[in-house]
Amino acid sequence: MEGLHPTDKAQVWQEGACIEAATWGSLPGSSRAWLYTADRVLQEEEQNALRSGIESFLTEWVAHGQSLQASWRLEEGAA
Repeated sequence: MEGLHPTDKAQVWQEGACIEAATWGSLPGSSRAWLYTADRVLQEEEQNALRSGIESFLTEWVAHGQSLQASWRLEEGAA
């Protein structure tokens, strides 16, 4: 995976592409965000594993015994 070139067929990301949970658009404007970056394009299998892991985590995430309204978004970043 190291050293992928933007034209490698193994890459699945397209410029400006975005994948997000159905709940992303319903978050209030005052929501807090945590950003994580990768130093390369994620493979489709990695994107699917990330999505599954995040969805699983968010369904169980609580603060002070209360469920949280949470969502996720995966998007292409500018270099």
